Amino acid sequence: MTTARDMHDDEIDLFELAEIIWAGKWVIVGLSLLAGALGFGVAQLKESEYQVSVPYVVNIYSVGAQQVCGESIGCMESETTKRLSVLLSDDWNISGNNTLSLTSAEVPQVGRFDAEFERLNESLTREMYDAAVTELAWIESELIDAVLGTEIVATNFLNAKRVIAAIESGERVLAFDAATVTKTPSNSVKLTVLTGILGAIVAVFVVFIWNAIQSRKQQLRESA
Repeated sequence: MTTARDMHDDEIDLFELAEIIWAGKWVIVGLSLLAGALGFGVAQLKESEYQVSVPYVVNIYSVGAQQVCGESIGCMESETTKRLSVLLSDDWNISGNNTLSLTSAEVPQVGRFDAEFERLNESLTREMYDAAVTELAWIESELIDAVLGTEIVATNFLNAKRVIAAIESGERVLAFDAATVTKTPSNSVKLTVLTGILGAIVAVFVVFIWNAIQSRKQQLRESA
């Protein structure tokens, strides 16, 4: 008997909750629309963003990278990427698939990037060339004949010669592909929906609180 009464009370409570929400439906709808409109307005005020992506290929590996990594291409590319990240401006990021990326609030001027990468490539190429020349001169002048015949020294000697020959033939350390610019999609719809839902939740709480206050006032008047 008690269980049936409790179930009946629960049904009455649920009905009363639904009745309260229905009575305050226009408040809920109004606050939801207001919150959604505010969210849409904020989304429109936010500036558009542009994503610039520039793939690149590593053509020449430094003598130092070859000494550290041996024949591991991934390791040598990682060493080159580390040096590239030092030379790049702070605005650029390097992803794992050999792509430079940059986020800009203004429409990017692609021609400016081409000039920047050309200067960077020349700097990196000159750095690797000087390092190879220094390595080659050190091997030829400092090491004795017995050491020169070892496999490690011979490998370093050949690597330095290859780097110098490649650069003197006109090759550069990096080859950049054309930059692509994409506009970041607007989040206005998502923000409008989320703020509208949040407004509805707040409105439901307001309706319940207002109903509780009115019920309390009614009880006080009846008990007076």
